[in-house]
Amino acid sequence: MSSRMNKIACLTLDVEADHHDLVAPRLFTQVLNDGETWAWLAHLSASQGVPITAFVVGELLETQAGLAARLKETCAEVGLHSFSHRPATADSLEEIRRGKAAFRAAFGHDPAGYRAPLGLITKRGWERLRAEGFAYDSSIYPSVRPGRFNGLVRPTEPWCVAGDPSLVELPLATLPRLRLILSASYVKLLGTGAYRALLAIGGLPDVAVIDCHLHDLAFAAEAHPLLPARWRLIYGHNRSGGRAALTWIADTLRARGYTFCTMAQAAATVCANAAKRGSHA
Repeated sequence: MSSRMNKIACLTLDVEADHHDLVAPRLFTQVLNDGETWAWLAHLSASQGVPITAFVVGELLETQAGLAARLKETCAEVGLHSFSHRPATADSLEEIRRGKAAFRAAFGHDPAGYRAPLGLITKRGWERLRAEGFAYDSSIYPSVRPGRFNGLVRPTEPWCVAGDPSLVELPLATLPRLRLILSASYVKLLGTGAYRALLAIGGLPDVAVIDCHLHDLAFAAEAHPLLPARWRLIYGHNRSGGRAALTWIADTLRARGYTFCTMAQAAATVCANAAKRGSHA
């Protein structure tokens, strides 16, 4: 990633049916079909000029009537978030192909982008995505979550996978010097005051991919009691603060000179930048 690239930001939404696979019963019907939350997202996008890129679990497109229509109405772009959101098969060929089939049936075309659940993408997964025609992936957290992922050795800026511009990795935003994730969930948990101070220390990447979930924006009352005690505490803290957190992130990035775009546009910009560097090599 060239330091001369203009700063760009993408607002992304993970549309899934569980709290990071912590709740076995799929009890997110209320959140998935909460029209008021979708209306709020549409208003945020329109009023602030922030296009939303959603990553949807393919299985939900088959089981949730009207979800594809909500996504079309609300989001500027939709990508695939695996078929079943199971960590054990996060980037398997079956997950990718079944997800593509469900996506194509719902939208009439293949997805350009992929996001593996819980950041669990592998080298083989990238190879499968390239073979299946994906233009970009956005799974990597250049941070660490014990027991789930360790991306501390990964770049905080986008890169062409294996040097091939046909597949771009657009990592989730972290504060580069601290490797702290910048997302609606994290700002909701730690607070905007803490993040104001941390931004002064940790900086921001030139390409900031911001993640949020529907359960950040609407409390999942049906699923919450089934969570382990530690996660009930985490998800219950500031449970109505997700919308303010996401709005604060958008305002902060805009004030720092970022231009908002879709993920496909960001991937195209990275490819063009890589080609420009190559032509001057």
